[in-house]
Formats: sequence, C-alpha cells, structure tokens
Amino acid sequence: MPVSMAIILAVLAGMLFNYRQILNRAGVEEAESYVTYGRHLVMIVNGEDAEFWQDVYESMQKTASEGDAYVELKGIGRNSNYSMTDWMDIAIASGVDGIALQNTAARGLDAKINEAVAAGIPVVTLLNDAPLTGRTSHIGVNGYAIGQAYAARLLDMIGEGEERVRVAVLLTDAETDRFQYQVYSQINTELVTNEKTAGRTEIDAVRLPDAGPFESEEVIRELFREEEERPDYVVCFSSLVTDAVYQAVIDYNLAGQTQIIGYYLSPTTRSALLSGNVAVTMMPDTESLGSQSADALLEQLDEGRTNSYYNVNMQFLMGEDLAQ
Repeated sequence: MPVSMAIILAVLAGMLFNYRQILNRAGVEEAESYVTYGRHLVMIVNGEDAEFWQDVYESMQKTASEGDAYVELKGIGRNSNYSMTDWMDIAIASGVDGIALQNTAARGLDAKINEAVAAGIPVVTLLNDAPLTGRTSHIGVNGYAIGQAYAARLLDMIGEGEERVRVAVLLTDAETDRFQYQVYSQINTELVTNEKTAGRTEIDAVRLPDAGPFESEEVIRELFREEEERPDYVVCFSSLVTDAVYQAVIDYNLAGQTQIIGYYLSPTTRSALLSGNVAVTMMPDTESLGSQSADALLEQLDEGRTNSYYNVNMQFLMGEDLAQ
C-alpha cells in the first residue's frame, strides 16, 4: 500500500474515532431516532413578533403531539420572501391536515381560507377573526372587554386636572372591523364620556404601514418630532411596536413624560418595565392560544366538529410584578 494511502486511511480512522467519542460524550446514539406523527399541522403567522409566536407555537406543538400531530411554524418577517397568501398556497398544495392562521387581513387571505376549507383542510384563525369565511374556529379575545380594560388602565394613569391629554393608539390592523380597531373604539368611547377625561382628552388612531418595520418606525418617530403634538400615552398592539416606541421615547428624552402601554414581554420591554420607562404591558395567554389552536383542529379532524369560538385571556403586567 502506498504511504500516502496509508496516511489518508489513518487520518480517516482517527476522525471516525473522534466522532464516535464526541457522540458518546454527548450521550447520542450513532443511529438517529425519529419521532413520526400521523398528522401534519401548520401555523402561519406574521413573524415580526417572533418571541410571542414562538411561545404560542411551543404550546400548540405540545398539545398537538398528544394527538399524534406535528406542527410546522411558517411566517413572514424581515427576511421572508413569502407573503401570508404564499404560505397558504404552500400549505394547501402540501395537503396538510390543518392550518392555524394569524388572520392579518392581507389581500386575498379570506379567499385562501375558503380554498383550504374546500380542499378539506380545516382552518382556525388566531387573534383576528374571519367570520365571513369557512374557517372552522376562531381563537382570540373579546375586543369590547379588552377595550374596557385598556380604558380603565388609562383612566387610572391619567391624573386629575384640566390640561389636555393626548392618547395615541397604534394600529397594525388594516381593517376597521378587526380586533385592534374595536379596542380603540372602546377606549375612545370610555375616555370621551368619563367625567375625569371628557372634554380634555384626544384619542388618535395611528395606522402603521404594513410595508415593513422600518416604515413603521419612521411613523412612530414622527409622533414625537413636534413638541405640541407629542402623545402623553401610547397604546401598542405588538411587541415589535412596543420596542420601537420605547426607543423613540428614549431618543427624544421623553422618559417619564410619555407613558407606554406595551404588548407582550420582549427582553427590551422587560428591562423598560423594571426601569419604569414602560408603564404596563398587556400579556396575552400564549399557552392557552397555542393549546386551544391544536385542540380546535384535532377535534375537527377526530370528531368532525368543534367549537366556533375559543376565548384567550389577557392581563396587564407592571414592573413591580416582575420584581416579585
């Protein structure tokens, strides 16, 4: 045997030995083990609120696995080349067994829900409903009740007096019949009729563009450029928007002047809550949202029927709650 070939074989043998040693130390068997499932579900979301949806996904997967189903997470985000309707097309063409969809009201999305249902694929909508489609179930919150909760929180935060108060509610929903607009409408109704705030409170619905996060950040920064137009309170409906508002408040040296009602608990929001730079954040029950999504799809697949509506709880969280 040529010397060069012997050297090569010796090197390969050494590499194989080292590889086996690494596997042994890690407690991994040489033969990989696979878990197989009888059903394939997919969760399609707007991935900008990645941490929020990852928590929902993990809860959904845990529940689905108990029903012999695997959940695949798909979504749009900063680096995605696909739209929500693109992911629906892929899911339908793949013949998945069920779809959990964050209904963003993107153009053509209602038609894709109906297309999936016509193909025998049940669809449940998350947070925003699509009642005029053939969707199987909706997992979300009561906009009227949540709007009252937001209004009550704002009434507690707004001090007594006669000075003008401006509240900016930042909407990422495109349609007026969606959850966020329902919450805004309820906030507006409560604050303009309450004796404490009537006649001195201006509530603005600020629509953020859906072209991308950078465009939204520019709109948010514009809120704080003119001193006389700056909001005293800002209500957010996504963790990404909460982080952008917090950064704008810091950049314009408005900490302590503009109060932020945030959404969910990103690392930035957690830090801001503890420092007092975010007053309070709304926490949807991600575990319930995920588990009920799986339950609705599995019940439809197993029994041919399911509830049309599942309620998800929300609660406000303050810095003092984190410090406990």
